[in-house]
Amino acid sequence: MNNTQKTNKFTYLLLQIRGWEDTNFPLGGSMLVKDILTIVAHHSISNTPLTLKQLYVMLHFSEAGIRKQLRNLISQGWIDLRPSKDDGRLKILFASPRLIKTIHAFELEWKKLSESL
Repeated sequence: MNNTQKTNKFTYLLLQIRGWEDTNFPLGGSMLVKDILTIVAHHSISNTPLTLKQLYVMLHFSEAGIRKQLRNLISQGWIDLRPSKDDGRLKILFASPRLIKTIHAFELEWKKLSESL
């Protein structure tokens, strides 16, 4: 297989992954939503607390835009927001069981698709 054929297969894989994401995550074409879900899931799975303030600093979007998307993700059951056990003034973001389940399904899909390369 030549380089062009390999690149063609790879870009097809990317399109398949993108389609799976669009079908299974509430992205609505937004990279911000994708970034929020990825960061919150990573921190939850690694058992590393993530405050709202930390999320605002990590993302290069306006706080108003992040807040709007977070409200939607929380109301749709993708993310949980709880007070910190150490300081009740701080709010900690957690991946909901729904998000964790979808991330695991995505990992399996990614492996299946990447094996086809």
